[in-house]
Amino acid sequence: MLEQNKLEKFRVLEEKKKLWDGLPHIYAHKHYPWSREYFESRNKMCLVCSGNQVGKSTLQIKRLIHWATSPELWPELWLKRPTQFWYLYPSKDVCTLEFETKWIYILPRGEFKDHPQYGGKEYYDTKKIH
Repeated sequence: MLEQNKLEKFRVLEEKKKLWDGLPHIYAHKHYPWSREYFESRNKMCLVCSGNQVGKSTLQIKRLIHWATSPELWPELWLKRPTQFWYLYPSKDVCTLEFETKWIYILPRGEFKDHPQYGGKEYYDTKKIH
């Protein structure tokens, strides 16, 4: 009985680790109190004013990925099912730099990269993210 309990706890920990490793947009970073409030907010417009290098743009990216990959939130957020999500940058150069320095570390990975709910594929056109 004791061994079975230990084995079950180990399986639960393995599942948690799989989620932590595969879904960094939810689990990768510890939140500040303000960032938790921002991430969990369902307001369509939120403003953040904060010091340098505290994760404002990373938080916004995490929130967008979370909203896009959480269909259970969609009825609360929109009147009809979304078919597209936009995140705008001023140029392809800036977009590529941001993708390769931030998005790549936040997007689902491992078995979740091709998952029907969480998965996606990036496209490059002439060495720029498209």
